[in-house]
Amino acid sequence: MRIIKSTPSKEVSSIYGNFEFVPDEGYELRTYIDYESKLIVVEESPVKKTAGIPYIPEQYIVDPQRAIILSHEDYKQYFNYELREFHSEDGKYKLESQRKHNPETGRDYEEEKLTDLETGKLISSGRSIVFGPEKRQNALESHYARLERRRIEAAKIAARKTLEEHYELCKQQLSNGKFILGYYNDKQAFKLVYSNGNFTLFEGKMIPNQIAKDANFKATTQFETLEEFWTDFTQNPKWYLDYQSFIDGDEWRKDRIIASFIINKANEIRKSGNFTQAEYNKLNSWENQVYTETIRRNQYQQYCSNCKTPMLFNARYPKMICRNCVILLSDKNGRKVSFYNTGFGGYGCQGYYLDVDPKEKYDSNTVYIGDKEFYAQEARFGGIVIQKK
Repeated sequence: MRIIKSTPSKEVSSIYGNFEFVPDEGYELRTYIDYESKLIVVEESPVKKTAGIPYIPEQYIVDPQRAIILSHEDYKQYFNYELREFHSEDGKYKLESQRKHNPETGRDYEEEKLTDLETGKLISSGRSIVFGPEKRQNALESHYARLERRRIEAAKIAARKTLEEHYELCKQQLSNGKFILGYYNDKQAFKLVYSNGNFTLFEGKMIPNQIAKDANFKATTQFETLEEFWTDFTQNPKWYLDYQSFIDGDEWRKDRIIASFIINKANEIRKSGNFTQAEYNKLNSWENQVYTETIRRNQYQQYCSNCKTPMLFNARYPKMICRNCVILLSDKNGRKVSFYNTGFGGYGCQGYYLDVDPKEKYDSNTVYIGDKEFYAQEARFGGIVIQKK
């Protein structure tokens, strides 16, 4: 990297003054004003970088008044390199912080240690980057920011509702003309609307390239309660396969009174396990239409596809089995099998027999618990997931 200054014969300028920075051939620059010192920081790195290999840019500290590159000896006068100690206002925490210079990398860093004064427990320690265009948040400030985020999230979770509570909330918000539910197939579209204390079902014919909500609807059936409509609608056990749902307006992620009916029925279907992945994807699209953060996540229920034990909800893997059932996995002849990732970062899926040492590969992803057939796969974010076929 070179600094080109203005001369009587050639004038140059940049946002920093009468000079400019020129990278070496094949390199590019990133520049900013350091928040604390107001010095210019220039970082130079190759335009073409090898994928997967981290690269630390070459860093230059520049005096904006003289347009010269400063050595550490030159710029250290702008900073405090002494060990400093801070106590939180509430007297709970102590922060020890010191700016240091690494002669091998030519860079400064901040070394910090945060301690809980009540317990003496070390909360965090480490090094952080010190040069930056914005005010740096120290370890104490970061800790309080994390605590505040957790407090806010906990308050949000506490305010979420069960399906029954959510239904009552939506019931209070009903008004004439309120859109309740829309669904359609290739031939027909239906729309349920609240009006004058009842629920009116409208029907319209679908025409090619038409959006369902724009069908020419006419009132056909009236229901006194939403329960009456839902009982009628779900007499067809393939309701979520025969129809797709739609919204009419801005109902996306809003609180909708139909949500408890759809989620409760989806919970029943998940417990039964009688669906293919393609069928579940269609069911999931119905649930997505009524998703709202007002409803507690534990209202979405899921069960082990082998023993039916309740599990944490995982929309991606509706037929996964619980940990207790994983240890029951075997090949077709009853030899116990376990699966592991094959690569760093949780990639790959390989089975091994557990009754021999050294390990013997099990070259199939199909496994059994008794006469039930399951399959193993790499989980999206690492690890292994076992689902019923």
